[in-house]
Amino acid sequence: MGEARRILVTGGAGYVGTVVIPMLLERGHEVVILDNFLFGYGPVLHFATHPRVRIINGDVRRRADLAGALEGVDDVIHLAAIVGFPACAADENAAVSTNYESTQLLLELMGPQQRLIYASTGSCYGRAETFCDENTPINPLTVYARTKADSEEAILASPHAGNSVILRFATVFGAS
Repeated sequence: MGEARRILVTGGAGYVGTVVIPMLLERGHEVVILDNFLFGYGPVLHFATHPRVRIINGDVRRRADLAGALEGVDDVIHLAAIVGFPACAADENAAVSTNYESTQLLLELMGPQQRLIYASTGSCYGRAETFCDENTPINPLTVYARTKADSEEAILASPHAGNSVILRFATVFGAS
């Protein structure tokens, strides 16, 4: 199983986080959930009494919240985001601050040994006529895609680039 680690999951009460967290716990890891609970506590309420889970009601855009959540953490799975074209177009400032500026802040606050898994999006490719891979040029067409592509660039230009993995998710749908 490997060494147990302490993992921060930003946006842990979201669609992907609520699926990832049980997998981490099954593997013996400790989990710190940082979420603003915009959609309520329901998705993580069953973790509230778990001995290896710490739940923080906070915002990835606030330095104190993020710094506190990072204390003692080995790895970060950065899922917190305003997701998709409609939500980002409805409030572009919130999209930029949540999707891009929080990633910059995270990179600033992370320690040199902390590892990062960043949830990006296939939307970075824009319109594609064929299958895309790491070598396919990106062409972000929306605020959502631009904030994610800009975050990828920030990660790759940071001292954390060697400790980071960027995942470009395809559209996620169905029951979480």
